[in-house]
Amino acid sequence: MIRLEDKVKDLVQKVQARLELSFAEFSTTKTNNGEMRDKKLEVIVSFLAILELVKQRVIDASQSQRFAPITVERIYAEATNDHH
Repeated sequence: MIRLEDKVKDLVQKVQARLELSFAEFSTTKTNNGEMRDKKLEVIVSFLAILELVKQRVIDASQSQRFAPITVERIYAEATNDHH
């Protein structure tokens, strides 16, 4: 099961490490054998995590044009994992 809280924490950790990443990078996960997978539920929950962190003003999400990749950037230098 994929939990929104886990995705939010995962996204905060990733933007702390990289400052910027694409939605595709965040919403794709590896299986146990190292293969990449892109499940619908994973994408939906990942998008909801992005919306939650934009709402909390922890990250900023942008898109240069319609259907272009979504880029996620950290707003605060000291984002924490305590977000609900």
